Amino acid sequence: MIMRKIWTYLLGYLVLVVKGPHPERFMNLAFTRGVYLWDLVWTGPDTLLVNVYAQSFRAIRHIARQSNCRVRIQRKRGLPFFFYRFRRRRMLLAGAFIFCLLLYFLSSLIWTVDVSGARKISPARVKALAASAGLRPGNFRFQVQRDNVAKYLLRELPGITYAEVEVGPRSKVRIIEKSAAPSTSGTCNIVAKKDGIIDSILTLKG
Repeated sequence: MIMRKIWTYLLGYLVLVVKGPHPERFMNLAFTRGVYLWDLVWTGPDTLLVNVYAQSFRAIRHIARQSNCRVRIQRKRGLPFFFYRFRRRRMLLAGAFIFCLLLYFLSSLIWTVDVSGARKISPARVKALAASAGLRPGNFRFQVQRDNVAKYLLRELPGITYAEVEVGPRSKVRIIEKSAAPSTSGTCNIVAKKDGIIDSILTLKG
């Protein structure tokens, strides 16, 4: 349904008022000749409101004469009619097109890179490493692979346990630094702050 609406808007369509003694004959002739009609609404005993593609209007005129009906264009819809209204304002259309291109170009660039979660590690260092991986102001967004930047940060910053990268005009880098293990001798208990399920245990010694 949505694709059909988009297609009809791109091709352009007309809202017609068909009036005559036998509008049913008009509909039958249109269907038999392959003219597609939709959204048929009876507004009176001899008046019909229909939608038809703009390119089929010439055939509709012949069908209207054969069925002894009169056809009047009530509305014109679609992209071709939109451009037709601005046929004498080409500079306005060109300006709007250039504006859209410029907006798309500017939104495709990386303008700033924000760092969050850095306490012991300098945010400037995180930005420098991210720039080495391609995440720097001035680059295009599609040139940056956020997973590659995150892996690069994890490899170059041994003091972090997690890195998340969001690429956009205002890119963001979020890191989580490692917490120092408590200095204890011998065995100790590990108590979680919240309830959970231990999925697996990796034993290095013992």
